[in-house]
Amino acid sequence: MAKLFKNSKSVLSFVLAFAVLAVSLFTGVVINSEATVSSKTVVYLTASNKEPDGTFMNGTHGSGIETDPYIISTPGQLRYIVQESTTASTTGKFYKIDPTIGTMVLQYESYINAVAGSLDAFLALDAEGTKAALSTTADRQQWQSGTKASGYDGFAGTIDFSGVTICGMYNGNGGLFAVARGATIKNLTVSNNYTTSTWYNGNVVGYVANSTAIDSTLALNNIVVKNCYQYTTGNGYGNTGVLIGSMMNSKNIRLDVRNILTYGNISKGTTSSTDTTLNDCALYGALASSWNTGNNAYYEDIVTLDCVPYPTQTQNNQMTRPEYWHEDIYTAKLDSKTPCTWYPNMSSFPTIKQINAGNFTGSQAVTACPNLDWEGTWLAVKDGMPVLRAFHNISLVVHTEKCADCGIEGAVATPHRYEGNTCTICGKVLTCGEEVIYWNGTQDTTLADNGETGTAENPIIIDSAEELAGLVATAKADNTAGKYFKLADHIGTIVLQPAGNEAILDLADAAAVKAYFESGASFTEWIQTAWEGTSFCGTFDGNGVEIY
Repeated sequence: MAKLFKNSKSVLSFVLAFAVLAVSLFTGVVINSEATVSSKTVVYLTASNKEPDGTFMNGTHGSGIETDPYIISTPGQLRYIVQESTTASTTGKFYKIDPTIGTMVLQYESYINAVAGSLDAFLALDAEGTKAALSTTADRQQWQSGTKASGYDGFAGTIDFSGVTICGMYNGNGGLFAVARGATIKNLTVSNNYTTSTWYNGNVVGYVANSTAIDSTLALNNIVVKNCYQYTTGNGYGNTGVLIGSMMNSKNIRLDVRNILTYGNISKGTTSSTDTTLNDCALYGALASSWNTGNNAYYEDIVTLDCVPYPTQTQNNQMTRPEYWHEDIYTAKLDSKTPCTWYPNMSSFPTIKQINAGNFTGSQAVTACPNLDWEGTWLAVKDGMPVLRAFHNISLVVHTEKCADCGIEGAVATPHRYEGNTCTICGKVLTCGEEVIYWNGTQDTTLADNGETGTAENPIIIDSAEELAGLVATAKADNTAGKYFKLADHIGTIVLQPAGNEAILDLADAAAVKAYFESGASFTEWIQTAWEGTSFCGTFDGNGVEIY
């Protein structure tokens, strides 16, 4: 429902929609929360930047420590640490994607245009559409991210993707990172990728390698996976996952997975090329019994909205095993497909809640998933899936959270609420002409209380709702003809209800107003005297004040 708060004294009018479309009359600019205009760049794969490139580690692009990470700016540089890195070379090293990049496309621009028409059209494809587009072999580039034959070695550093979207990955060999052990991968959106292999594949990590130390932690934080298709052909359902393909025999790895959103994906794990079974409940594939996890897996703030499990293989949902820690996990079925059947059953895990995926857009997400951190981690947006705040340059603009880079806006905007001249929400102190005053239901008929004469040069100042009520109640031809009256300069808004009925400021339209006054609450009626006894014959200057 739209929320309306106006202050004509400051010549500023904002329509604060619950789905949040902010319109600033002061600037004349309409800001759409779905805006695609961004100050961040799109980087495509090219013939010159696609090969593994370690030049960014020459000391001019960071030193690889936490306070001065190596800065990665091209697909080739990312591919270098993905394909050429070893545990020894990346342990303790810090990497970061250039924060000026918004999207990194792991295909040529000409290819994306050929299969979809444009990047926006490509990113709008669902999982099946993504598969169809990236199945087109002409000029398709494969993301080679290492092999299992490399001895289970892999990335062990920390990489901050700066909120970048990685898309267009076609990979027949694992995932964005084929192998990881003891790594931290964060602040990443993986979108419209197609991975298929005969062994293991996941969108972020294909395989989690064993470690020699029990305190080796693989952390996946602030990650969104959407509209991706992954398919394992040769080793069954056990090695396909939305985030991670397989963790078999990963005995000494601690898993820390938090702030994850998956939707629109298809994960197929099958030994049959004709099997159409889907699975997107699992954030990773099945775990072999030889993985002695103990209490080494932790999940928090996870939403998976495309929950279509393998019908008989409940180990796909092993993130719900009793020895794991869970907090605030939400899952939903996709469309009319079978909802998740958790292992052993969802009722055993009160922190895992089933939601309606249709209620996870815009402000509805806040209601559907109340335990997610909407103040610090998540941002509900107009008409769309929530996003992670880490992906955006968020600041508060007139009680609406807005990204300075792309214009996206939060779904909940709060109007000002004043006590005296100070807003109880944002602390704003009203200046002249901005005060919101309420009517206490009485009449004050002493109007010219400062000696005003009622001329055009010296009008009688009405400085309270009670004086306005007094004027209405006592106005007659003989006491108002030729007189000038004016609402006081300090007033911006008069609410003709007592304080406590502030909700009237938020009503969207006439129907909402009617419903509000018919709701049975206690209201004060604005009838002062019979209409036959009143006759205002003067001049009244509303001075820009709004009456509610």
